[in-house]
Amino acid sequence: MFPDMKLEDALIWYQRNRFTADDVTRAELQKLGLLSPVLQETKTRLRLLTSHMVKRAALIAPLNKAGLSLAVAGRIVCAAPMLEDLEFDIVDPWHMFYEFDHELRMFQPRKFPHPRAVWFAPDQMLATANDFVRLEVIDSHYVNIRIGESGGTYGELTRDLTDFVWWENAMYDHLPRVGGEAQLSVLGVQDHLPAPPGSFSKGNDPKTLRFSTKTVTEEDERAARGATKSHVSMLIIDVEFALRVALRRLLYVDKPQPDA
Repeated sequence: MFPDMKLEDALIWYQRNRFTADDVTRAELQKLGLLSPVLQETKTRLRLLTSHMVKRAALIAPLNKAGLSLAVAGRIVCAAPMLEDLEFDIVDPWHMFYEFDHELRMFQPRKFPHPRAVWFAPDQMLATANDFVRLEVIDSHYVNIRIGESGGTYGELTRDLTDFVWWENAMYDHLPRVGGEAQLSVLGVQDHLPAPPGSFSKGNDPKTLRFSTKTVTEEDERAARGATKSHVSMLIIDVEFALRVALRRLLYVDKPQPDA
């Protein structure tokens, strides 16, 4: 049961997984340069993005607004463990309102409400931030991901804030390394795995994001823990809240607010 027929129409549109630059702009996101468009049969000026790329942009945007360059903000998001390969699936409106019927072999509206469906219900106000899943930049240097009380440092910013350096102990083992740099498909870490049903298309020949890397010592880890515990500054991006804000606006549940 849908609280609003307009939401049902919006969800069906969302499931088509093709969003234009205008759609992304309406969600208060911008053209970021670290996004991979959908492979299209014919060349056209209208570039299409998947919901995965829209979610990535939703997290890059606040980091960029905080003063980091798009290149640095994009690498922080792409490198974060359990973010794009887990959290993006959790914060997804389609699966909160539809479930797969194995007998009919098609998606059907859920018979019973999903507990997180209130995140996108038009009659529910957007819940306040809870910081359960968050990205942190500590003292303009250490970059952490936190899921509840778990998580830790997975990289650092150079002192001039012009580069993100991925800590090797937090990297995926199967990523290729070339010349001391790690290479990550712009489509995400799943693109480096054997292709299961529903995986990213291998026909897109996506570009590769190059990352500076660092072999971490015990002293580095102690310094990061100390800074996290007792810091001068901390930039926090509430992941679930930022995704919900962007997706509610994308689905016309909420109206975009003008920039301050």
